[in-house]
Amino acid sequence: MKLEVERQLFHLVMGTAFVLVVHFFGVQETLYFSLALLALGTGVAWLLGKGVRLPFVYDALRLAEREHEKGIPGFGAFKFVSAVSLLTLLFQSERVVLGALLVLAYGDSFSTWVGKNFGRIKTAGNRTLEGTVAGVLSSFLILGLFFEPFTAFATALAGMLAEYLPVDDNYSIPLVSAAALTLLKGGA
Repeated sequence: MKLEVERQLFHLVMGTAFVLVVHFFGVQETLYFSLALLALGTGVAWLLGKGVRLPFVYDALRLAEREHEKGIPGFGAFKFVSAVSLLTLLFQSERVVLGALLVLAYGDSFSTWVGKNFGRIKTAGNRTLEGTVAGVLSSFLILGLFFEPFTAFATALAGMLAEYLPVDDNYSIPLVSAAALTLLKGGA
């Protein structure tokens, strides 16, 4: 359980870091940055696969990887950064990308943390009602700082329901959130 809390904290910090990159440098630069990180990460994963122990990287990946991801070094980080790359490739509006990343960082982290620690009512898959509600509320609160209430709530709800799709949530949450913001004109 402690490892999952640390993993979600790492997820939250990385998501917030990408929000800051988008805010200060823009969507196009974030795409270039995420692609550079993917290239660097591929090299690091290759080195780790060859048995080279990179002290900070090894420890960070140990924190961030779930048990089923440990066979491929950096797989969890790869999914997260490739999702950011795809998001910034498909959506050019800074507001849309920022909103989608906020749902990914805050909604996903809080839904997992609350679901694992306090969830009692099981829903589909490995999810709980309490986790989903926490994800919607945390996403709504952070989005409410940047969007009108209806747009913030609808985006938060869409993003957290995207966790139930049969696609890795690192992809489904930001892409569905971005689509919701685009349809709701939240990116205008």
